Parts: sequence; structure tokens; C-alpha cells
Amino acid sequence: MRKQRTIELALVPILIALLWQPTYAATAAPDTAAAAAKGHPALWMKAVEIYEQNKNLVPGKVVEKTQELNDKGQAKSEEIIELSLSLDPAGKIKSEVVKASKNGKDTTKEEQKEAEDSGRKAAKDKTGSATTSHSFSYSESPLSAKVQSEVRITETNIRETVGGATCVCFDFVYLQKREAGLKGKPEMIKGRVWIDEGSGRPMKLQYTTDPLPKHVKSLLTTLRYETGDNGSWVLKELMFDASGSFLFISKRFHGDLLFSNHFVYVEPDSTK
Repeated sequence: MRKQRTIELALVPILIALLWQPTYAATAAPDTAAAAAKGHPALWMKAVEIYEQNKNLVPGKVVEKTQELNDKGQAKSEEIIELSLSLDPAGKIKSEVVKASKNGKDTTKEEQKEAEDSGRKAAKDKTGSATTSHSFSYSESPLSAKVQSEVRITETNIRETVGGATCVCFDFVYLQKREAGLKGKPEMIKGRVWIDEGSGRPMKLQYTTDPLPKHVKSLLTTLRYETGDNGSWVLKELMFDASGSFLFISKRFHGDLLFSNHFVYVEPDSTK
């Protein structure tokens, strides 16, 4: 059963991983980023500034709904998991399964046990901690200051309304550098950002990668943002549509993750 579930959800961690990537040792200073991004449109750079001001806001609650779809795009199975995120004693993000269900059946205990087993395995393999803790970062966003020297921007003539705001559409593409020691070719990240032409706030981001991960035939990720407490800019929703095959069995998935209860997170000092 677990092997089959692993195969069915093989695409899901690809998206989840975007929210728990190791933080880089340093972020480019605003003046350095501005110099590196010389030539980028002013509205894009305003969005970069907003990103930098809010990038350490972490959701305290995540509700993930994953559906396997049939050929007509209808759900043939559905899993829902609610996670609570908080800080562990080491100051890293700790995730706990609050409740879970599969096709309407309560699976909370099973998911909690699997999370605990994964945590123990990670600790044994020295790939994580025994409490399923993570370092939180949006470090690979095209809006990150540190990638502005590498991202190529095209301001389109398209204007669309997102969340009640009139947005300018920017197409982007950049090469995602792999960390030292990781195998495989670098990925080209390409997509579009919808930026509020009045405030400069990113309202929506959509992208795919090239090449796609193994066994994946298509993968489109969409992120939506909103105004949080005290006027902060936060991630509201992440959706993905993916298809792939494994052992000649084709699979299609749709996922929807909702984020709320954001709090400020500061990466622990690894030298202490």
C-alpha cells in the first residue's frame, strides 16, 4: 500500500520542495541587486523590493488537497492533509499533521505515523532531524534580489485583472543553479508574473521547468498572493497540474495548497 501511495504522489514533493529549500548563506544587498538588474523595468524592481521585505513570512497553517484525475479531468481519488508549522527547539520549521483524509475516510493517524517514520529515517540518514524540521526559504523565486543578474525579463503589452487589481504581465526565464554536490543538469525556469501596476505587488506567478523531472510529462505551477496582516505581502495559494508515467502507467494530478497564519521566520545561525 505504501509503495503504491509513493508512486501515486511521486509528483507532489516536487512542489512542496519549493517551499522548503535550503537558504543561501547571504542575500544580495538592495544596492547590489539594483546594479545587477540594471535595465529591468521599474515596476518589476518594485516587485523585487516587496518580495525582499516579506520573504521571511512563513505560513503557520497549510491545507493540501491532492487529486488524481481521470482522462476527463474528473477526480478519481482525493487526499486532504492539514499541517501546522511552528518552530522547533533549534529554531527551524517543524511540520505536524493535524488531520488527514483520503476519499472521505479519516487517515490522520496513518499520516502522523508516516511523518514520524520519515523523520526518524531522515535523522538516521543524517538528512534531517527526527522532528521533520525544515529550513524555510523562497530563495529560487524570479523575484529574489540575488537572481536579478541572471533572470531575463520581458514586459508584455498584456493587462489582466487578478484579485481586483489591474496587472502588467512580465515573462521571465532564468537558469536555476544547482547546489554543489547535486547531480543532474541545471533547470531552466520559465513563466509569467502578474504585477499590480499601481502598487507593484506581485499578484500571481506561473511557471514550468525545462527539463522536467524524471517520469514527469507536464508540470505547471501557479502561485497566488494576497495582502496579509499589517499590510504584508504573503503567499495565499499554490496550485499545480502535473502528468507523468511510471512503469507504463499514466497519472494526472491536480493539487491545491492554501496558506494562512503567517509569522516571521529567521534562519538559525548554523555557527552557534
